[in-house]
Amino acid sequence: MRFRNEEETPELTGGDPFADIFFTLAAIALITLVSVGPESAKPADDIRAAVAETLGADPDDFLFLFARRSGAATSLAPKQVVAADLILTDSALREKIVKAKSAHKKIALIVDRNGLDVAFQLESLLGDLGVAQLAQARMFDEAQTP
Repeated sequence: MRFRNEEETPELTGGDPFADIFFTLAAIALITLVSVGPESAKPADDIRAAVAETLGADPDDFLFLFARRSGAATSLAPKQVVAADLILTDSALREKIVKAKSAHKKIALIVDRNGLDVAFQLESLLGDLGVAQLAQARMFDEAQTP
């Protein structure tokens, strides 16, 4: 059995330190994209196109309501979310629904995977306002689709 001494041990020649930094930053960016990707909402154009394809209707004939964990919205803009505990009493949301109903627009309820509680409240509000028909779609992660 033979032991090496320090003189026989080959020295490791270091790689490029800038390459190490680059690959580290690329790995962080990839992890961030993968972890944030499923949580982000679908763009409004994708939803509008899906409605047109699925229902065979013009998306402009619909009022879109989005049910999320954080509340309800009539657009994908997060600044316009009505908190879950205010859905049944929010006058602006009621007004938008009444205007859409009087303009003979159809209502499309888009339910996020974590928005079922909010969807139930929206269905209750729509029933109170006399909305008879409702198109409903649920958004899933691609891993959850059948």
